[in-house]
Amino acid sequence: MTQPLHEGDGTLGAGLQAYAASVADAVGVGLESCCLEADEQAMIYLAVDNRVAGFTGRDAALLWDEQTGWAVAMESASGEDLIVVAVHQADLLPAPAAVARWLTQVTDGAVRSVTVRKRQVDRAVLTRRLSRYVPAYRD
Repeated sequence: MTQPLHEGDGTLGAGLQAYAASVADAVGVGLESCCLEADEQAMIYLAVDNRVAGFTGRDAALLWDEQTGWAVAMESASGEDLIVVAVHQADLLPAPAAVARWLTQVTDGAVRSVTVRKRQVDRAVLTRRLSRYVPAYRD
């Protein structure tokens, strides 16, 4: 039997952490490469080992937030805001393997899409969707 998940009781954060860990594993890095936020707006920052074609010498990161979904960004030379080079246009929470495939396409230079589409997100639905990544809450 599954336990009910509710926004505000820590399960959004647990689901977000479990999803981030799954994506980190799929792209070949550990959760130590990740920063999370689940309060005001759910967000993930995941430093990756990949280099993006055309951005020699710059570190790359996967970014996720609950309104935009996944993006690949590069560290700027001045240490200011990140430079977004691609935004995943499909599902807000694609499977970790799909994120890894997309990251490879971006780093190989095959995908460049920076159109940002903000979504209205029902946090209860987001929490339910993230819950499938938390072993204690799986059906």
